[in-house]
Amino acid sequence: MAVKSELSLSELQKKAGEIRRSYPGVRQISRLGHLEIAALLFRLNPGWAVWSSSFSLGALYKLYQKIGFCEAGPILQRPQEALGFSAGLALAASVQQSGKPVCCCMSDMDQLLGGVWEAAIRSVRLGLGNLLVFVADSANGTGLVADRYAACGWNVLFMNAANMAEGYKLLAAHKMDTVPSVIITRVVMEGADLQTPSAHTQREMADAAGRADFHELMHGLFRGIATAPGASGKAVFLVDTSGSTDGFPALYVKTGEISIVDCGPAAATAVSLAAGFGKSGGTAFVAHRGRRSFSLSGGFPDIPGPVRSRQVEYPHSALEAEAAVLRLLNLMEPWKIRIRIR
Repeated sequence: MAVKSELSLSELQKKAGEIRRSYPGVRQISRLGHLEIAALLFRLNPGWAVWSSSFSLGALYKLYQKIGFCEAGPILQRPQEALGFSAGLALAASVQQSGKPVCCCMSDMDQLLGGVWEAAIRSVRLGLGNLLVFVADSANGTGLVADRYAACGWNVLFMNAANMAEGYKLLAAHKMDTVPSVIITRVVMEGADLQTPSAHTQREMADAAGRADFHELMHGLFRGIATAPGASGKAVFLVDTSGSTDGFPALYVKTGEISIVDCGPAAATAVSLAAGFGKSGGTAFVAHRGRRSFSLSGGFPDIPGPVRSRQVEYPHSALEAEAAVLRLLNLMEPWKIRIRIR
């Protein structure tokens, strides 16, 4: 038995909210998506609960101390090893016929690691129906992760982490068979039990209100790309280091209009591909999506080596973003457009 509590669901959620409020600032949200899951597991009472170390461990220890009974502290594993370790526990539990699930809690960032998917495939082959994985999605980008687990043969479920009663009902009705299950939890930052924005956060929100929404700017950028000349084809080589899993940038691109080439985190490869594509007569762009900013680059030289952008634009509206793409395309030098992600 890993964790257990006789507190009501509302009391457990209240305690999770108290811990969350003790970590002010929006930057902590992505590392606190596990608190509601942890509180819920005190009622589920699994055989084992394993946590990826990518979460805020201080908050997790605080929650364990505040809620009460547990035979030991949280079981922690490195992100690339958490699922494999949990699968080993689940295999032992199935041999021992314990009848209790083994839970593994990971972040959306962990899903970028190859070790996670190697363990996911092996878990299906071993028939570990007693393995229950939670993925705390801090960016509300559930589609790609869900598709990958489904393709591996997992049962895929969704849960609103802010509604603990709904989550408990889902877990209580879940039956263990021969197929492992993943529950993708969305972190909804609303409601009385979740944190109130700090004064610093409120200032950031007020400052952001005077600027165009990120999605408006993105639509402007891709409108500029779509209307730019490109008889030999247009391609955007995407570098993504954000850790998000929402299938970006399909939201802004019409099918067949622009080729999107996913280069993962390999920025140098993206630039090389773009330079080659442009050399053949095509119109090439490199899009780099980070955790806090997005950039669109062009004007790549034929010679190899690092590309330093000499023209950098910071548009404040969708129209400015669209016009910047069309204007900078005429430059005979590297350029970049930056947008802040809020």
